Amino acid sequence: MIRQIPLGKLRTSLSYLRSEGQPPTAGFCDLPLVVVASTDEPGCYDVVDGFKRLRKARKAGQKSVPVLVRQACGPKAKALLLGANSPQRTVTPMDEARVVYSLVHEDGMSLAQTARMLGRKRPWTSKRHALFTRLAKPLHKEVDQGHLRLSIAYGLTAIAQDKQLELVRVITTQGLSVAQAEAMLGTYRGLSSEHDRQALLRNPLGMDHTSGQAMDLCAQAVKKLAQYRQLTALLDSFMHEAMPAGISPAEARLLEAEKKVVQAKIMACAMADQNPYPQEECNDAAQ
Repeated sequence: MIRQIPLGKLRTSLSYLRSEGQPPTAGFCDLPLVVVASTDEPGCYDVVDGFKRLRKARKAGQKSVPVLVRQACGPKAKALLLGANSPQRTVTPMDEARVVYSLVHEDGMSLAQTARMLGRKRPWTSKRHALFTRLAKPLHKEVDQGHLRLSIAYGLTAIAQDKQLELVRVITTQGLSVAQAEAMLGTYRGLSSEHDRQALLRNPLGMDHTSGQAMDLCAQAVKKLAQYRQLTALLDSFMHEAMPAGISPAEARLLEAEKKVVQAKIMACAMADQNPYPQEECNDAAQ
């Protein structure tokens, strides 16, 4: 049931789990705020959805706002924060990462418990936790504002934080596409020499790793090189990934079968590359 609540009884103790974001869009300005009863101040309420609308109401000098009171507290209130906002997609991946981190480190929940609380799979919570803990803090806002794509942000979490800002600068100044950026990050992780890494940063799409020298490449070569590096990054992930937790035996068998198909394709490519004869000569030899 929707009620009118005085602004003085509304609290924003959970606002640290949400990004500043943009002002509320016209379609959502008149929606009621979603709140839960405050556990610290009887008679007051904590906002879980509508922080921007509340700020707007206070700025306009309103005395009260319509609210929808939900029954939740503690970790459940934090889970509600994501659920209440998700239909409008006002929650960013970084907001989700903040909630996961809070549930794990403030409420003492495991990643598996957090996954169940949020209705997600364990790998999702692990990736969101890594996003908050391993991504350099200045880049959190870039994810919030949509300036840094999520796939690139995940790629950065596998790299030392003191190198991440420089990598983002290169991606931005060089105007790399998402595929090119992901390929560059995969290549960067695979290089052991700091000299080679710096050469890659100077010319991310034109480094010859056999010589360590930068090259001037035509547009077709740049596109093909980006494809190869993206494949390298995908293969690197494929070789090191574990079977997702929480899946059924039937799902595990299906994934294992598909994995064997991929492995067979990789072996076929390797065997074809080792064949010193053109296909026509192979046919002649068979006859």
